[in-house]
Amino acid sequence: RDWSTKPYGWTGALPTVALLTGAWASIAATRQRRLPRVVALLALTQLSLLLLGAVAAASFHGHVGVGARHIAPEYEILWARLAGDEAYAAVLIQLFAHVLAALGCFAALAASGAVRLQHWAGMAARRPGLALAFAISLLSLVGLPPLAGFIGKLGILRAIVEHSAMRWMLIVAAIELAIGAWVVLKVIVAMFSSDDASNEPKLPAARPWATRTAYAAALLSVLLGLGGQRLVVLARLPAAGGSFEPGDAGRLEWLEERRASWAIEDARFADGPELHDADETVESETEGDAPMSVQPTE
Repeated sequence: RDWSTKPYGWTGALPTVALLTGAWASIAATRQRRLPRVVALLALTQLSLLLLGAVAAASFHGHVGVGARHIAPEYEILWARLAGDEAYAAVLIQLFAHVLAALGCFAALAASGAVRLQHWAGMAARRPGLALAFAISLLSLVGLPPLAGFIGKLGILRAIVEHSAMRWMLIVAAIELAIGAWVVLKVIVAMFSSDDASNEPKLPAARPWATRTAYAAALLSVLLGLGGQRLVVLARLPAAGGSFEPGDAGRLEWLEERRASWAIEDARFADGPELHDADETVESETEGDAPMSVQPTE
């Protein structure tokens, strides 16, 4: 197989399976009344997005495969490596946020002992803390800002947009995510707006460990979402260098170059955009006063 002329061979069956699975799961979630099934179907929709991100990352790195290194221009190889590393980092972030949100959702359901949607109607009036934790975990599960699930989803959608062969899949993915967000908002509205206790079951005594797990997962989703740069910092090093084969000497050089670039980015992030813009203005004025030199061309 000629990988030098077909670098995007990953964009066949796997994305199709992911899109079909996500479409089925998002539609099925709208017809469910049992919340554990709703959470499981929403989690399956997010897993389909994770698969799209993994395919995009593998395809970017496949562009630097055997043959492409000899015929592709250097800037194209650099772009493929950077795009692949960023896509892998987004997948890692989304996977962590996904597991955290799903854990919080199932812990909240276990703590309440109620599994049907009508049993959760008016839950905010009976158990406000648990209802709030469940709502936060649901919102993070579908990736709404400013929670942890939004950081990884944004990176994956960016990778899909940058991939020319997968760009059209963004429309289907956006529809699936919109349906999932609508399902979550419907559950949250029922929890916080309804006060009908006619269908309220005899709830068991509070389960301390399940309740604490739900609270901890919701709190982490909020903190990691507000400090999204922390997640990026933790994920970018394990994701870097995916286009290199194991034991390749060029991987160490690539990591050193990336560390230097990250140090500059972190310094700019810490200083703030206003100070960075001022530095760029000073640099441009300095370059304007300096005499121009013409580099010889071969």
